[in-house]
Amino acid sequence: GIGYADFDGGDFLYSTRARGNVSSGKMGGVTLTQENFTISVVIDNDVPAPSALKYYFSWTDASRASSAFGISSANRAAWLPTAGSLPHISSATAYSGTPEFWTIVGGTASVAGSDVQTLAFYQNGVLKATDTTDLSAMNRVLTADDADINFYLGYWSGSASDSFDGRIYEFVQYNKALSSLQLAQLHGYYASKYNI
Repeated sequence: GIGYADFDGGDFLYSTRARGNVSSGKMGGVTLTQENFTISVVIDNDVPAPSALKYYFSWTDASRASSAFGISSANRAAWLPTAGSLPHISSATAYSGTPEFWTIVGGTASVAGSDVQTLAFYQNGVLKATDTTDLSAMNRVLTADDADINFYLGYWSGSASDSFDGRIYEFVQYNKALSSLQLAQLHGYYASKYNI
């Protein structure tokens, strides 16, 4: 059958230089650039519309600043370019209550030739919301050989009580904004593999 990671609201997966037998520098080599990235997840929430934001995943840099993605108490996908503080950018679309896939793309120009970059939310391959908040000052540099650089699934280090309850079937991250064709390929792959 289809494999997944099952979270119960208290457990999580955690990767850092200091834990999980990761050798020195192995967390390096990547920067989460807020205006040039794509992240995508196939998810099933056990608690739609939770009482507080629940985290699907997060990244923490050497300064202990984090970026995160999760489900809000309004039952919407939420991108937190700096977890724990504003802005929280919402998908404006509710979770369906069944397994689904979400993709966030940052870095597509809002109009041709524009310096204003759009953050776009896709639910099951359909564009649901866009936002043009300037996130360029909120990049997460993950290239340092530093024990504070972490990656979490089902958790954000600043809010242990808000761990995810549900299943993560697949997680993908790219260090660029995927093109329309590439998004169609990714979403077609999900639709076929998970029958969504």
